[in-house]
Amino acid sequence: MLTSLIIGIISGWIAGRIMGVKKGGFIKTIAIGIAGSFVGGGIMSLVGFYAYGFLANIMVSVLGACIFLYIAKKIFK
Repeated sequence: MLTSLIIGIISGWIAGRIMGVKKGGFIKTIAIGIAGSFVGGGIMSLVGFYAYGFLANIMVSVLGACIFLYIAKKIFK
């Protein structure tokens, strides 16, 4: 549970910087990271890639969070 929270914080922060998200606090960063973890994990499992290890999980979560933010920007703009 603690590891998931740490991965969510890190990946949400990185994805926010990549996608240019200016506003948001700590809770929003965690939510983006956790949603990204689900999105990234789902997409990667569909193509047969499974992330093992802390760094691999962060990379998959960042990818998923970027996809999540892209879709959210398109829907809510």
